[in-house]
Amino acid sequence: MYKNCATNRSVARQRQLENALLEAILARGYANISIAELCDNALIPRKSFYRYFNGKEGALYALIDHTLSDFTSALFPGGELKAADTLTKFFSYWKTRSRFLDAIIKNDLSNLLLQRAIKLSLEEDVVAETLLKLHADVKKEYLVYFFVSGLLSLVFLWHNNGFKESPGEMAGTAMHLITRPIFSVMLP
Repeated sequence: MYKNCATNRSVARQRQLENALLEAILARGYANISIAELCDNALIPRKSFYRYFNGKEGALYALIDHTLSDFTSALFPGGELKAADTLTKFFSYWKTRSRFLDAIIKNDLSNLLLQRAIKLSLEEDVVAETLLKLHADVKKEYLVYFFVSGLLSLVFLWHNNGFKESPGEMAGTAMHLITRPIFSVMLP
């Protein structure tokens, strides 16, 4: 996988490699990238790569996890919601990460992003406790899977449609879907 860095210098170097990976994915596709090429593009010796990652997949996981963590840190500082416009901030964040989304979607890595987002959400309890305000008797894991996969599916669709709606409009759509019992017409 990848290592959690302890110093600012090592964090910066790890992120430098992650950014080089993102650029390489966009240019050549994930399957076509070698570690040597990645290190050359990042201007970092190959042996340094292995200080941070166990392989190319580890660098990909770090890129995804750090993108998700950056979002979580910005939206939920200290585990609390910043404001009532949480969903607007959610969609605004992903709009600013359109190149990241391009790389993920064009390389059929959407499921990996979804898996990592669900894993982070379950580990951090941010979604379950803060956003969904779950009680102990609710199957937290199921609801987090449903909620996170639904929101990321909207992000992917919005991205594929060229971000035609504003983040606020997308937030309104998401709120409508979240608060409305949309399946009640189908269920007895």
